[in-house]
Amino acid sequence: MRGKEIMSGPAELEKLTPRKAVRKICLDCMGDKLYTGPCIFYPYRLGRKRISVKLIRKNCLWCMGGSSKSVEECPGKTCPLLPYRFGKNPKLAGKRVGFRKQAPDAGLLPLETVKALR
Repeated sequence: MRGKEIMSGPAELEKLTPRKAVRKICLDCMGDKLYTGPCIFYPYRLGRKRISVKLIRKNCLWCMGGSSKSVEECPGKTCPLLPYRFGKNPKLAGKRVGFRKQAPDAGLLPLETVKALR
């Protein structure tokens, strides 16, 4: 029973990527009918498609009855999705620079260069 392994702690959860965390959830579930309808992770179960952490957030909200406060205080300390429950990847915090965070003139040529090209 490969899928029924118990995580030993937060250190192991830190090592899982979103894709591996969803895969772990699928192996643990193995058709236990946790969902009343089609599982939102079904297309991602084999790890071939890229999973959005926003989808993980949506699952956590469903699991906690739609309460953001309950998601924040999630008691599932061994859940593989725990690091991604806020819809953000903690491993990428501070590493990506969004479009809005760039300087307004980023990537533009200096005015002198533009005048010289005319």
